[in-house]
Amino acid sequence: MATINPDEVRAKYLRFFAERGHTVVASDSLVPARDPTLLFTGAGMNQFKDLFLGKGVLPYRRAASAQKCLRTQDLDTVGRTAYHHTFFEMLGNFSFGDYFKREAIAWAWEFVTKVLALPKERIAVSVYKDDDEAYGIWEKDVRVPRDRISKLGAKSNFWPANAPTDGPNGPCGPCSEIFWDFGGKCRLGKPDSECGPECDCGRYAEFWNLVFTQFDRRDGGKLEPLPQKNIDTGMGFERLCMILAGVDTNFATPLFTPILEAIEKTVGKRPAGTEDTARWRRIADHARAAAFCVGDGVLPSNEGRGYVLRKVIRRAYRDGRALGAKGPFVHTLVPVVGEVMKGPYPEILEQREKITRILRAEEERFGETLERGEKLVADLSAKLKKEGRKKVSGAEAFELYDTYGLPVDVAEHLLGESGFDVDRAGYEEALSGHRAKSRKASAISGEIFDRGPEAAFLDVAPKTDFLGYETLESDGMVLAILRGKALAPVATAGEEVELLLDRTPFYAESGGQVGDRGLLRGPEGAVQVEDSQKVGTLVRHVGRVAEGSIRVGDKVSARVEVERRREIMRHHTATHLLHAALRKRLGTHVQQQGSLVAPDRLRFDFSHGERVAEDLLTEIEREVNGHILENIPLREQEMAMDEAKKRGAMAFFGDKYGDRVRVVWYGDVSVELCGGTHCKATGEIGLFTFTGEGAVAAGIRRVEAVSGTAALRRVQGGRKTMQDLGSLLKVPADDVGKRVKDLLEENRELRQKEAGRKGAEAEAAAKGLLGRAAEIRGHRILVADAGAQTVDALRTAVDQARKAGVVAVFLAAQADGKAALIAASALPALDAREWVKDAAQAVGGGGGGKPDLAQAGGKDPAKVPEAVARARAWLEKKLGGA
Repeated sequence: MATINPDEVRAKYLRFFAERGHTVVASDSLVPARDPTLLFTGAGMNQFKDLFLGKGVLPYRRAASAQKCLRTQDLDTVGRTAYHHTFFEMLGNFSFGDYFKREAIAWAWEFVTKVLALPKERIAVSVYKDDDEAYGIWEKDVRVPRDRISKLGAKSNFWPANAPTDGPNGPCGPCSEIFWDFGGKCRLGKPDSECGPECDCGRYAEFWNLVFTQFDRRDGGKLEPLPQKNIDTGMGFERLCMILAGVDTNFATPLFTPILEAIEKTVGKRPAGTEDTARWRRIADHARAAAFCVGDGVLPSNEGRGYVLRKVIRRAYRDGRALGAKGPFVHTLVPVVGEVMKGPYPEILEQREKITRILRAEEERFGETLERGEKLVADLSAKLKKEGRKKVSGAEAFELYDTYGLPVDVAEHLLGESGFDVDRAGYEEALSGHRAKSRKASAISGEIFDRGPEAAFLDVAPKTDFLGYETLESDGMVLAILRGKALAPVATAGEEVELLLDRTPFYAESGGQVGDRGLLRGPEGAVQVEDSQKVGTLVRHVGRVAEGSIRVGDKVSARVEVERRREIMRHHTATHLLHAALRKRLGTHVQQQGSLVAPDRLRFDFSHGERVAEDLLTEIEREVNGHILENIPLREQEMAMDEAKKRGAMAFFGDKYGDRVRVVWYGDVSVELCGGTHCKATGEIGLFTFTGEGAVAAGIRRVEAVSGTAALRRVQGGRKTMQDLGSLLKVPADDVGKRVKDLLEENRELRQKEAGRKGAEAEAAAKGLLGRAAEIRGHRILVADAGAQTVDALRTAVDQARKAGVVAVFLAAQADGKAALIAASALPALDAREWVKDAAQAVGGGGGGKPDLAQAGGKDPAKVPEAVARARAWLEKKLGGA
């Protein structure tokens, strides 16, 4: 086993390709900011989709990256194999219409054999069976022996797999894979001549895939050459580290061993055996996935990304419990994950408090859910007994697993103790159906590069020049019209359209700020813009032709709805001041987790573990308004991302930043990376006031507020309400609070007096009833109709009788239109529950309680005398006819 430093390996790769003209691009978020077709980023190429298509601005033609990825298609395999993971890193180098196969293959070989110094005789490669060009490069240029080159079919050596026959349509191409040979004989017993990369025995491990995107697949499987040929490579970083370390599993590399050691300490032993080892490894994998998901803004929920995160956390929790962990523990692994990954991803340690808090809360919630799930097994057992069944259906077992997280083996064990079996075949069928749906939900859409009809705009122009920082009105030219799902040369009155201009003052929705509205007026008509949205670097003007017609090529006047934009700017600027005030008052752990900036309100989600007290909200509100009164001027500057970080600029959650960023300052109060629109000075906000505070998720709070005109309306509305209340109470508005307080005190005193009066009446009534008690065999007994009484008065009478030494009491009354019955017994042979239950039959009711005190009700108060008669008869029977 060799000692390796994963950070150095990663750096070597990026440095190697930087020296060969590649721009090193930072890892994208696990949550694709601009690709709704993806649940998570699952490959290095995802953030370069537009560049592969030659659409949008091409800032570089060569790129390299180390991309964090998350895939869930093989969730149940994680921990059971040497290689499968949910979270992993992919090293990749990419060419967008620049170099092609010869360079890609030569550089891959050079990096593997010279930079990493892997022995050539331990490496094998594969090519697509019809790709003679790639085969020739490997054999003649790189000089790999023929017996180390395999020609394989489209299932394994074409991207997407089987694309020539099965589709989907779109860019595709053959690929070449590089394998590590662990050596030895075929583990399935095949001759050496039959054991190669295509063999499933496990001797060969693929670690680098070179995809040559050179075709456009059309209907019928026709492969047309692409005008721009691309290179898309992907190397599994964890697998590469395994090869370099000389071990046979990714889990034995420094990327995992510290996490595994921490788990071992938690459970108090080193897991042994196949099943426990799988659990041990799976926890380590899932701890990484959970930490990075939360770090990129995903929160546990019951749908989408949040559901995947919840599933990962809960599975790790169950695995830990099976290994002996007591209570929540996954959250304790966050600092370890952060320490291992701090080189390329320092954000995990920077956010560890938030990540830890969210994971712990989810674990605690699941612990409670699991207890309920176990109780459900007991309830299910009772149901099976009642129905005379001996087997739990597959659907029932799957519900316990899917809804309550109760593993089928645990359910089988618990049910088996009560003599029940589980329909495993039915369970597996339900599970398979669920997995198929999950794979479909987390996969890329049918057309690999499809983004919907709006993507057609990318064929028209590389970007839209945004002028909206300086002006709210400008001229522009209509470059394209999208009508329905297709581009059109013209649109007429009443039609819903999307327009692409060469330049615009309209801000497209981004970073929480809503899109602009306004009017586009051309020579023959006008379009009412109802929203502005992004597609890549373009602005989509979404609206309806209000009059006449609009044509491609028209010169139009683009006017943003001025007052609406100003209100948005007020709320956006207030959000910056709010963020700063929250961090100052609550602590620097506060980080934005989401926002909405609209013309009539703002919403701000942030990391914080507890409710923000009212007095603190008042202080924060005062702080924000103080900065508004200071009228701090805005300063904006575009600069390199590294420079912005050095200056202390904070990033807003959900924003995607490039190498050049826009920094927004308001004095020394707030420094943010932000592409939104803002007031020229804080005084333009006018006024700021909170409207609400609450929880969004574990460890995440939300405040809502208004500013500008919306805040003024709120203040004026509050004043009007106070004036109206003053008129009703016949006091000045300023005295409403005092008057309400006085009225509440008067009301409290009146209630006390009324309660005292009723209490006295009840006691008097009780004394009267005591006079009807009888002495039977040395015991005082009272059975009586109390007439019209409240239930409280009836209870008082029973209490008074018991205090007076009456050992058996039954009182009935007509209370609020219903029958009320109360029985009390100090005699062991006399059960008050049975007594009141028997008497309640007369009034059409039922009841319960304890052996010494029970109560019943009935819907027929006219039959209270019959109930008393039944009670007397029941008592006589119990006392032997006395």
